[in-house]
Amino acid sequence: MSYGGPSGPCIQLHTQLTPAQIRLIQSHEDFGEVRVPVSEPDFSNFLRSQIDLEASSQDKAMMTKLVARLRDAKAGDEDDGGDNGGDCVLAHILSFTALGDQSGELVPEGRMLLWKWVKPQSQYRKAGFWGHSLTQVLVDAEWNTGKGVTVYVKPVEEEEYEKVLKGEKKT
Repeated sequence: MSYGGPSGPCIQLHTQLTPAQIRLIQSHEDFGEVRVPVSEPDFSNFLRSQIDLEASSQDKAMMTKLVARLRDAKAGDEDDGGDNGGDCVLAHILSFTALGDQSGELVPEGRMLLWKWVKPQSQYRKAGFWGHSLTQVLVDAEWNTGKGVTVYVKPVEEEEYEKVLKGEKKT
């Protein structure tokens, strides 16, 4: 998962989210699979460089443009015989929006991220608790309310993060 704000560096967060978990999020978009002409160890750097070529991450069509460019590049490789001699990675591109505060900076220096789901229209629970793991937050959402959740993220000081980690703080 990558985040890049209008000012500042890109931040990459490694998660174990499955496509099924991402599809629980109301704002998700599935762009399908693309073959990326790089080896597995270079994939993250390659994808980041491709994202940098697009407009700011604030551009709503950024992922659509990125996927189209990746597909065009691969089609061009296939035109020259289909085997360019390099490695390829099959990547499933999905995106979702996580709502945060208005500071514009996802992770200010010295802060850690907490995640939470909400679904005001749910017949059951309408919100989860803040958690340190996005994966665990989405598992909780699926068990308690199903699809169509909104994800919130907030940066916190280490002290608050530790309280949530230990289960001392739920709200």
